[in-house]
Amino acid sequence: MVALVENFKSISALRGLRLSRQLVQKQAADLCGFESQQIISLLEKGEKNFSDDIIKSICNGFELSVSEFTNINSTINFNNSQHTKRHSDYNNVNDISLINAIQISDQQTLLAKEQTIQAQKENLKSKDETISARDREIEKQMTIDRMKDEKLQRNENKIQELKNELNHWRAKK
Repeated sequence: MVALVENFKSISALRGLRLSRQLVQKQAADLCGFESQQIISLLEKGEKNFSDDIIKSICNGFELSVSEFTNINSTINFNNSQHTKRHSDYNNVNDISLINAIQISDQQTLLAKEQTIQAQKENLKSKDETISARDREIEKQMTIDRMKDEKLQRNENKIQELKNELNHWRAKK
């Protein structure tokens, strides 16, 4: 759990640094020397972990020491999934800008996750409707098959009755 929290703090720190400098992911990736924007995207989505090499690249790109990056992480506290900073830590405009960028980023992330959840719910509803339609079709076909079986059984019974009657008449002759 601690590693997950630390990773989330690194995600927020990276996103906050990027947004405070008004960079898109491609620009941040170039700044950090990453091969593609996808690395920043994966890091910010939590789909890639922050290795020591990645943290060093981020620090070099943003011209921070590792301890400064760690300090960003340690001054960000969790409060109902939003990041806040202690009032005494607001030493300059960059800190406030960074925290605002982190909060905006977190709100955007939450909104994106809510939209993803809503889309998944709609997808599941659609699948449920498809399954229900298939179930109705299967039930309808089973009813038709049962009716055919019943009719076949009645016809076989009628044939047997006619054979019995024919045998009875033959026996009388």
